Amino acid sequence: MNFEISAVADLHEEMMRRCRELDAALDRMVVDARAYAMADANHKKNRAVAYLESDGTVSKREADADIATAKSRYESLLAEALWRSSQLAVRSRQSQISALQTLAGAMRAEAEFARTGPEV
Repeated sequence: MNFEISAVADLHEEMMRRCRELDAALDRMVVDARAYAMADANHKKNRAVAYLESDGTVSKREADADIATAKSRYESLLAEALWRSSQLAVRSRQSQISALQTLAGAMRAEAEFARTGPEV
């Protein structure tokens, strides 16, 4: 009986730990989403300004704008990658919690079976 109580307590503790990790991952995702939005807006603004300041054909102006804004494009792409990584971390923690919930359900069913025996 002590093992069962210990297993339930351990499972509860693990679920609570994973929930705290999920909360932290969600907070991180919000920060990363804001950073991505700002970096993307900054890049688009910089590119528009660079394009308008350039002379020549459309192709040349596009190339000049790309060259002038390479750093802000990199920062935007990096911010997007970090945001997507944060999303994956949230999904991963949600899946881990779901697996623990399934385990808790199995433990509950096993305890019920031990208490009442098989249903007839």
